[in-house]
Amino acid sequence: MLRVRTSPRRYRIGALHMRGSSILSGKLCHPPTGVEEVHARSVLWRGFGAMRRAFQKSRAGIIAVLGFVYIFLPLQALAGEATGDPLSLLSRITVDVPFFTRHVPHPELFNNHNWGAFVDVALSEDWSIATGDFINSYKRATIFAGLAWMPLRAELPHVQARAGVMFGLDVNGGYRPYNDVNPLLGAFSIRFTGDGFENDTFNRLGIAIKVIPPAPDHGSTAINFALSYKLG
Repeated sequence: MLRVRTSPRRYRIGALHMRGSSILSGKLCHPPTGVEEVHARSVLWRGFGAMRRAFQKSRAGIIAVLGFVYIFLPLQALAGEATGDPLSLLSRITVDVPFFTRHVPHPELFNNHNWGAFVDVALSEDWSIATGDFINSYKRATIFAGLAWMPLRAELPHVQARAGVMFGLDVNGGYRPYNDVNPLLGAFSIRFTGDGFENDTFNRLGIAIKVIPPAPDHGSTAINFALSYKLG
């Protein structure tokens, strides 16, 4: 008779695999009872709970961004009609998608993958409404809504450069445990946008850089890079 011996650690891993496979496939199985089964169930439920909470936070942020834009875009359209502004509504909207973040100092202590999206709606040449949803440096979902002031400009070959500041509110308290001036948020902002290209797509593309200063007693300066695209 052939006997197979397994260590307690391998047995727990096997039980976890069997339990996870049965849940994902929808089939019933009878995993080992005792401590191994309780451990497997605990790990799976914690994983499902974390995914559910992340989805709910992301969904809440998306709804907030869409609601914010839905309220202010009609107002901007009316303002444009009243003033005779030739700029179309879409040309006022720029979408930023972060793709890289660097923390200085101690990059290993912070989240360098601040995934999310921002929507910037121009009110004038210098002012715009800014809102977005992203995963912050502490791996917490954060909804931001505020204003951007970009008074500095420079003309480079095929590039327009703008600089200024952003300030607003942490809507859902993503920075609350770490922000001494919660719910206020602020950052320095720099934008580079294509200019003078025959292909208009390149005139809409750009790079947005945001520099978020650290907290006075703890933290790190975050430098975030995002791909930007003007809708019109």
